[in-house]
Amino acid sequence: MSLTTGPVLGTPHRLNTPWGPLHYREHGPKDGLPVVFIHGILVNGRLWDQVLPELDSGLRCLVPDWPLGAHPEVMAADAPLHVDGVVALIDHFLDALDLEQVVLVGSDSGGALTQLYAVRNPERIRALVLAPSDADGTWLPGIFKPLEWAAFVPGVLWLVSQLMRWPAFRRLPLAFGWLSRHLDPERSDAFVLPWSRSFGLRRDLGKFLRDLGPRHTRAAALLLPGIAVPTRILWATEDPLFPPELGRWLAATIPGAQLQWVEDSYALVPLDQPVVLARAINEHLRSAGLLPNRSLVGVVASEVELASH
Repeated sequence: MSLTTGPVLGTPHRLNTPWGPLHYREHGPKDGLPVVFIHGILVNGRLWDQVLPELDSGLRCLVPDWPLGAHPEVMAADAPLHVDGVVALIDHFLDALDLEQVVLVGSDSGGALTQLYAVRNPERIRALVLAPSDADGTWLPGIFKPLEWAAFVPGVLWLVSQLMRWPAFRRLPLAFGWLSRHLDPERSDAFVLPWSRSFGLRRDLGKFLRDLGPRHTRAAALLLPGIAVPTRILWATEDPLFPPELGRWLAATIPGAQLQWVEDSYALVPLDQPVVLARAINEHLRSAGLLPNRSLVGVVASEVELASH
């Protein structure tokens, strides 16, 4: 499978926040159903580049570069970029754009942030879409624990960032090798080069990494059964980081959640199968009555299984 990079859709914006400058792109009509995308660590809004063109034209897509290492501008030196601080930043972003209710789409560690936000602010969620994500007792997967530990030792994140500049290193399991099967070099540069060149970005990333841990996802897990919004979960059948059992657990824990299996993909489904993800979002929002029922371009029903309760 070959994925071309294509154009970067959306109008760029810069929002001043108490945490520092937050950059985001906006694509779609101002009066459309707002969909906010939440990526994970060491990637940015470019994660969704090939998803946006396939989404329904009635959606107002908001694609922030969350301050998780690959963001374009350093945040305030005293910014609270621990886990709860980033969850609060998501809330501030919605407030700043006067968004009362939104659809949230999360991936990887961004999926964990999505879960945390949803259980704390259920009244603001119209629907959820989760690609393979940290959940329950996982955050981060074991192979990435050294990255978390590196944040506690001065200079080690810099060393990791320099190693990540080598394309051969990026293909290793310790880097993107077990995250994406189809990561193109141009987008890979967009993820890696910012934090490899900036002490400030590594400082921002380190704050978040030092607070990671399954205590956050376990706390969210206790409240997920109270989520009462339409939820679609997409899980990669070949994912070496987030096993199928975790996807099944997540679907069984969120009431009424639908679980869809994705072939030829690792954890970063937005990179490996962006069209599948986009069509699943479209179909999910139509079936929930949040979009008009135009001609269906979504997944076939056999690909989706209802979680049993």
